[in-house]
Amino acid sequence: MNFRRSDPTIRGLRASTALLCGVILIQLFAAQIDAQRPWQTLSGDAPLVIARGGFSGLFPDSSIAGYMFAMEVSVPGAVLWCDVQLTEDGEGICFPDLKLNNASNIEDVYPNRQKSYRVNGVPTQAWFTIDFSLRALMNVTLKRGISSRSEKLDGYPISSVKDVATQIQPKSFWLNVQHDAFYEQQIFSMSSFLLLASRTVSIDYISSPEVNMFQKIAGRFGINGPSFVFRFLEKEEFEPTTNRTYGSILSNLTFVKTFASGILVPKSYILPLDGKQYLRPHTSLVQDAHKAGLEVFVSGFANDADIAYNYSFDPVSEYLSFIDNADFSVDGVLSDFPISASASIDCFSHLSRNATKQVDFLVISKNGASGDYPGCTDKAYEKAIKDGADVIDCSVQMSSDGKPFCSSSIDLSESTTVAQTPLKNRSTTVPEISSVGGIYAFSLTWPEIHNLTPAISNPFKESVFFRNPIEKNSGELILLSEFLNMAKNSPSLSGVLISVENAVYLREKQGIDVIKAVLDTLAESGYINGTTTTKVMIQSTNSSVLVDFKKQSHYETVYKIEETISDILDYDIEDINKFANAVVIRRSSVFPFPDGFITRQTNVVEKLLESPLSVYVELFQNEFVSQPFDFFSDATVELNSYITGVGINGTITEFPFTAARYKRNRCLGREKIPPYMSPVSPGGLLSLVSPDPLPPAQAPNRVFTDADHYKRCSQPFYCGDQFGLLYPFWILGREDCGHPEFQLNCSNGFAELTILSVKFRILEANYDSHIIRLARSDYVDNLCPSNPLNRQFYQSALELDPDTELLTILYGCKNLSSLFSSSESYNYVTKFPCKDDSEGVTNYCVVRNSSSDLFYGRFGIDNLKKYCNTDVDIHISGSNTLHSDNLKKTLQQGFALVLKQDCSICMESKGACGYNQISSGVICYCKDGTHGRKCGSGKRSHGSFVKAVREGKSRRLIENGISNEDDEIVKKMALVGLWCIQSSPLDRPPMNRVVEMLEGSLDVLEVPPTPVLQQIPRATLQESSTFSEDISVLAMKAEVKPQKEDEI
Repeated sequence: MNFRRSDPTIRGLRASTALLCGVILIQLFAAQIDAQRPWQTLSGDAPLVIARGGFSGLFPDSSIAGYMFAMEVSVPGAVLWCDVQLTEDGEGICFPDLKLNNASNIEDVYPNRQKSYRVNGVPTQAWFTIDFSLRALMNVTLKRGISSRSEKLDGYPISSVKDVATQIQPKSFWLNVQHDAFYEQQIFSMSSFLLLASRTVSIDYISSPEVNMFQKIAGRFGINGPSFVFRFLEKEEFEPTTNRTYGSILSNLTFVKTFASGILVPKSYILPLDGKQYLRPHTSLVQDAHKAGLEVFVSGFANDADIAYNYSFDPVSEYLSFIDNADFSVDGVLSDFPISASASIDCFSHLSRNATKQVDFLVISKNGASGDYPGCTDKAYEKAIKDGADVIDCSVQMSSDGKPFCSSSIDLSESTTVAQTPLKNRSTTVPEISSVGGIYAFSLTWPEIHNLTPAISNPFKESVFFRNPIEKNSGELILLSEFLNMAKNSPSLSGVLISVENAVYLREKQGIDVIKAVLDTLAESGYINGTTTTKVMIQSTNSSVLVDFKKQSHYETVYKIEETISDILDYDIEDINKFANAVVIRRSSVFPFPDGFITRQTNVVEKLLESPLSVYVELFQNEFVSQPFDFFSDATVELNSYITGVGINGTITEFPFTAARYKRNRCLGREKIPPYMSPVSPGGLLSLVSPDPLPPAQAPNRVFTDADHYKRCSQPFYCGDQFGLLYPFWILGREDCGHPEFQLNCSNGFAELTILSVKFRILEANYDSHIIRLARSDYVDNLCPSNPLNRQFYQSALELDPDTELLTILYGCKNLSSLFSSSESYNYVTKFPCKDDSEGVTNYCVVRNSSSDLFYGRFGIDNLKKYCNTDVDIHISGSNTLHSDNLKKTLQQGFALVLKQDCSICMESKGACGYNQISSGVICYCKDGTHGRKCGSGKRSHGSFVKAVREGKSRRLIENGISNEDDEIVKKMALVGLWCIQSSPLDRPPMNRVVEMLEGSLDVLEVPPTPVLQQIPRATLQESSTFSEDISVLAMKAEVKPQKEDEI
């Protein structure tokens, strides 16, 4: 660690030098204490991270995938937890409960096999593990056990204890036996299973809430056997062996020490909560257990569960309260999210407030610490400063008597209890601000506003998440001058951010100049004459407001982009640089996460930083419901991905403490960053999700250039066992590069697509020859699928190769030999058996071929189908003759398709094929940023014309008497007209789409491809009168008169 000393010859005073050296020594000493401070565990080692059922906060509990992921993202030496259940044949499986219906699809697989048993003396009807053999459970899959978690990662098989041990090979393995008494009542021996398993499986810990379990296995594992941990349930519950409550056993830890070396307790045993979900003082349990020689492990850690309000929805804060406080440290934590437990222990424990910062970015508050107190109050700002914010913010509103003050909204009913006061009669509707009524700041005087009771924001109350109820009405709204004075007197702050909105309305409609009010207040508070070093930033979504501030001051300006954007054009960045020093964008403009999963990382931040503009991202909130699943319900994981992963310059957050603590993250100072502090891989989690349960892909957000489309769509991708894939196939994140019906599923090791409920597997994709080869997945190495569907391939983007034949498979047929009149027929027919065939029936494959009179056309085949139960038509390639010994091979080789001509032409011109949502056809993206039917044709792109129309530089269409109000409509009509004259009928939008284009926003209209005018048939000119009539009707709908031909 390097510290720089001031030169005493420059300072000139020995006292100053001594003082500085003293500060350095104190910091160095504090840093050494941080690094060397011993753990207050029983052993003095760091607490254990115990992954309950693997990474069960994301994957189904006890899945192999969950166990593997837990090992990958946890500290070395993390322990894998397995809840052991016994099957009908005495095998041990890892499953969270003895009732299978709680976390699997057993009800769907075996709907009639539920039974009733007494569990802890209570009659219980369910699907129990003891009623199914391990083989029977091979058909059952795991599913989430908590509704707030995603069901899209369900579907993993149930694993035996041996499977987990051999496939994962954990460093430490913990087996929990929750219901030994139940199994003993049903004549099953859990102790025998554990002893037998220990011969082949390394068991490090065994836990149980039943004393008798330990009495049965005591001394039977040898000297190097597993550690025994007694599990405490809720205090009022009875332990079955002693018939005493767990609360009473807790008072006699010396008794527990006679059969166990540790205890596992719920969190409330150590840090109890009061009736309002706030922490009470900690108990002495950890110290008492350590005195008795017992290790203390704590259960119940889950990032997506309710935690005490004291933690501000921050799971790391909760972990630290158990492992890093002045009084004790538990010996291990049992967590559904081992990544958070690992980071808490290794990266954030033993950090002092003045620990060295490992990463540099601005922590900017959002209305102060508005996650803990009502926004824009003195309490919220004081908390933000205390929590380590670098910049505090004030959203300026104006009272009717011209006083600028801080409030999160111009509508005071959104931030105060004004609607519950007599002032509620001041409610009014202001269309320029909102379509619904509100009680606006400019309708009340400052004394009236100052007396209002503020209200904390609860953005997720529909998910039953409420912020800090005790302080929900604490604090007072303050004037801008008071805000500035507070910031000036806080040396830890580097700046303030002042947000100005609705300036035009206030000036024109209310006669209030908010820009002048802000500038005057800044001057009066000493922010102009140099009496403070606090930096001032002015933020607005209105560029004209920022231009005004630029003209009248030297403050930094910040442009806020309200919409989610997927890209930003270079000339837009050039414009922003003219009036702003920084940009605020939304989180989803960096990582789009439709349906809760990140699909990709945009290049918005990269392009803005190159300009150079500082990039601040909002809004960071600690509630896990605000985050995509990729961040594991942990605000710290989210911050890490934006700051270290993307490199943004600042975070705008309602919880400054979490972001400020991240700056001191010890793990970021290491040469090798541990996996639990590595940024997430955009789209990585989504690649594990089957596309079947996902909703249709959403339309891309605004602002995306053709050059970027080309870059993406020309880059081949892989899926399953196939590499080098392009159009018409696509995966999430490449929606615009493929046909809508050709989304691929890569989750089973193959590249498969589903068309009309039938799965097809890609066998080959050769873009040099333009040949694609597919096979029906259900017929790969299988002539008798359980549910054969008669579906043919839909030729929307690919055409069948001319050599393709149609094979008809007939199931459950009576003997058809009498129908075959010639020996030639047997060249096109073969028989094959299925294991479930009834007596007296057989199955046939028939190749339709024009050289056979019997099978020519539909009539012959239909005649055969009369004698069979089921028929399926399948395309095949190759020989026209069949034999029983090559039938499987024929089906496995699949059938060939070719790219349609529109995409082939594009590829031959060095373009990249994509899909046009407007014309519902292929669009060719070119490297030079244009698009059309093909590239390099020498035709002038319409892109420059459309750009000129949008920027108002082309006056030809609007200079003859058309007002500015009609300008946008004319521009839209110009674009629609270009779509309507496309030479290819596939590129022309239908009339209902034309109406939508005219009635919609100009910003969403895509640039049409260049029409090849000389290819338009003359015959189409006869339809011009009808077309003109349609345009007239549409023009009337758009409320602008169509111009005569000589006026254009």
